[in-house]
Amino acid sequence: MTVTRLLLNICTDRMAETRDFYVDLLGFVVGTEHPGWYIQVTSPTDPRLHLGIVRRDGKFTPKAFPHPA
Repeated sequence: MTVTRLLLNICTDRMAETRDFYVDLLGFVVGTEHPGWYIQVTSPTDPRLHLGIVRRDGKFTPKAFPHPA
């Protein structure tokens, strides 16, 4: 099996802080931002690596996401 893309989603109430944390920690850059509910950051060296940040109470957030693990 060959991995061609990896996208992990994190659900949060603190969108900007979560984005800034992973940009600082991993050196990722913001690739897509839908204000208020979704941000995707991407590795600048490997465009197959993404991290999605989803607002916990967002309109398009899957119903199971708002509940803690």
